Amino acid sequence: MENVLYIVIIALLIVAIFAWFRSRQLPSDFPYQSQGRLLTPSEMSFYHAIQNTLLAHRNVDDLAVFAKVRIADVISPGKALVGTDWQDANARISSKHFDFVICSAEDSQIRLIVEGDAGNQRSVKKLRRDHFLDQVCASASLPLLRVPAQPNYDAEELWSNISSKLLKPSENPAEGNSLKVDAFQS
Repeated sequence: MENVLYIVIIALLIVAIFAWFRSRQLPSDFPYQSQGRLLTPSEMSFYHAIQNTLLAHRNVDDLAVFAKVRIADVISPGKALVGTDWQDANARISSKHFDFVICSAEDSQIRLIVEGDAGNQRSVKKLRRDHFLDQVCASASLPLLRVPAQPNYDAEELWSNISSKLLKPSENPAEGNSLKVDAFQS
């Protein structure tokens, strides 16, 4: 009789464990939802302005524009940083993104970072973020173009601003001509 009781208890434990594992895989454990759009309407307008400007000047270089690119996919902490210094530097960029990154379409070499600046009444938080991005880009020798948000963009003015900042295809910040800027200041 004791053996039957042990077998029943073991069977119930197996069923309970199986049920627990199965319940862990239900969609309720993944409480995510789509944002619907990658870009806001104003970001989309700016994206189209950049895209159309680049297409209109294809004779310069074949350039591609990417939206909302993680900073950590463009820039990494310097090789001189180790341990917690590297982790701290990486943590400061890992959850942030650039609005737009213009790259060579042929080899994806980063040519320009473009940030849209929305409105004249920018918060202290936004100003700190902007200052931080200025320092990060300067430290990595990547040009950064800030463009005020507008209802419409003048294509020639936008091209003039973009072309004046574009890295030449032969320039490669990863090969070592970086500026010494303290990117850890708050």
